[in-house]
Amino acid sequence: MVGVANNGSQVLTLAATLRLDLVLTDLNMPEMNGLDATRCIKAQPNAPRVIVLTAEDAPQLRDLAQNAGADGFVPKADLLEQLPLLLRNLFGESET
Repeated sequence: MVGVANNGSQVLTLAATLRLDLVLTDLNMPEMNGLDATRCIKAQPNAPRVIVLTAEDAPQLRDLAQNAGADGFVPKADLLEQLPLLLRNLFGESET
Protein backbone atom coordinates (compact mmCIF):
# COMPACT_ATOMS: atom_id res chain seq x y z
CA MET A 1 0.00 0.00 0.00
CA VAL A 2 1.40 3.37 -0.98
CA GLY A 3 -1.43 5.74 -0.16
CA VAL A 4 -4.73 6.26 1.58
CA ALA A 5 -7.34 8.79 0.54
CA ASN A 6 -10.20 10.12 2.63
CA ASN A 7 -12.31 11.35 -0.29
CA GLY A 8 -12.67 11.13 -4.05
CA SER A 9 -10.57 14.23 -4.73
CA GLN A 10 -7.67 12.76 -2.79
CA VAL A 11 -7.98 9.54 -4.79
CA LEU A 12 -7.43 11.52 -7.98
CA THR A 13 -4.45 13.36 -6.51
CA LEU A 14 -2.80 10.13 -5.39
CA ALA A 15 -3.53 8.40 -8.69
CA ALA A 16 -1.94 11.31 -10.57
CA THR A 17 1.19 11.56 -8.41
CA LEU A 18 1.97 7.94 -7.52
CA ARG A 19 2.78 5.18 -9.98
CA LEU A 20 -0.05 2.90 -8.98
CA ASP A 21 -0.89 -0.56 -10.27
CA LEU A 22 -4.20 -0.70 -8.45
CA VAL A 23 -6.76 1.61 -6.86
CA LEU A 24 -9.37 0.29 -4.45
CA THR A 25 -12.13 2.86 -4.22
CA ASP A 26 -15.32 2.97 -2.24
CA LEU A 27 -18.49 3.63 -4.17
CA ASN A 28 -19.62 6.24 -1.63
CA MET A 29 -17.03 8.88 -0.71
CA PRO A 30 -17.16 12.56 0.19
CA GLU A 31 -16.43 15.19 -2.47
CA MET A 32 -16.53 12.71 -5.38
CA ASN A 33 -18.08 9.27 -5.52
CA GLY A 34 -16.16 6.18 -6.58
CA LEU A 35 -17.79 6.03 -10.01
CA ASP A 36 -16.74 9.57 -10.92
CA ALA A 37 -13.26 8.96 -9.50
CA THR A 38 -13.00 5.75 -11.53
CA ARG A 39 -13.98 7.57 -14.75
CA CYS A 40 -11.34 10.23 -14.14
CA ILE A 41 -8.62 7.72 -13.27
CA LYS A 42 -9.36 5.43 -16.23
CA ALA A 43 -9.32 8.42 -18.62
CA GLN A 44 -5.61 8.92 -17.89
CA PRO A 45 -2.88 7.28 -19.98
CA ASN A 46 -1.44 4.14 -18.38
CA ALA A 47 -4.25 4.14 -15.85
CA PRO A 48 -4.02 1.70 -12.96
CA ARG A 49 -6.59 -1.00 -12.52
CA VAL A 50 -9.54 0.12 -10.40
CA ILE A 51 -11.68 -2.04 -8.16
CA VAL A 52 -14.86 -0.53 -6.74
CA LEU A 53 -15.85 -1.62 -3.24
CA THR A 54 -19.32 -1.14 -1.85
CA ALA A 55 -21.58 -2.11 1.02
CA GLU A 56 -24.39 -2.75 -1.46
CA ASP A 57 -24.37 -5.58 -3.99
CA ALA A 58 -26.87 -4.70 -6.70
CA PRO A 59 -26.71 -5.54 -10.41
CA GLN A 60 -27.31 -1.87 -11.29
CA LEU A 61 -24.26 -0.83 -9.26
CA ARG A 62 -22.12 -3.49 -10.94
CA ASP A 63 -23.25 -2.17 -14.32
CA LEU A 64 -22.52 1.43 -13.33
CA ALA A 65 -19.04 0.46 -12.13
CA GLN A 66 -18.31 -1.43 -15.34
CA ASN A 67 -19.57 1.49 -17.44
CA ALA A 68 -17.30 3.83 -15.46
CA GLY A 69 -14.34 1.67 -16.47
CA ALA A 70 -13.82 -0.30 -13.26
CA ASP A 71 -11.81 -3.48 -13.62
CA GLY A 72 -13.71 -5.09 -10.79
CA PHE A 73 -16.56 -4.71 -8.33
CA VAL A 74 -16.51 -6.30 -4.89
CA PRO A 75 -19.18 -6.11 -2.20
CA LYS A 76 -17.55 -5.47 1.17
CA ALA A 77 -19.37 -8.46 2.66
CA ASP A 78 -17.49 -10.70 0.19
CA LEU A 79 -14.17 -8.84 0.28
CA LEU A 80 -12.06 -11.61 1.83
CA GLU A 81 -13.46 -14.20 -0.54
CA GLN A 82 -13.61 -12.29 -3.83
CA LEU A 83 -10.71 -9.83 -3.71
CA PRO A 84 -7.84 -12.35 -3.79
CA LEU A 85 -9.35 -14.17 -6.78
CA LEU A 86 -10.01 -10.91 -8.61
CA LEU A 87 -6.45 -9.73 -8.00
CA ARG A 88 -5.05 -13.00 -9.34
CA ASN A 89 -7.25 -12.63 -12.44
CA LEU A 90 -6.30 -8.99 -13.02
CA PHE A 91 -2.59 -9.42 -12.51
CA GLY A 92 -2.21 -12.88 -14.04
CA GLU A 93 -0.78 -14.58 -10.98
CA SER A 94 -1.39 -18.27 -10.58
CA GLU A 95 -2.83 -19.63 -7.37
CA THR A 96 -0.21 -20.98 -4.97
